[in-house]
Amino acid sequence: MPSTPMLGSELRAFYAEESTRIQNDFAAAGDGRAAILSRTTVVESILLRLWNQYISAENGSGRVDM
Repeated sequence: MPSTPMLGSELRAFYAEESTRIQNDFAAAGDGRAAILSRTTVVESILLRLWNQYISAENGSGRVDM
């Protein structure tokens, strides 16, 4: 299990990279719907990672995968 600071840094870097990619895609294509879908996917993956790392590990509930 990664330490909290390491996981936080990893997730911040992931979010920053993906945000840049989404902004570049939007600038090139101007497709707002695709940008929103991409942003939603990024945020959902971060939330699932946090859920699996902290919530499901704490209470022994099942892991959530997508």
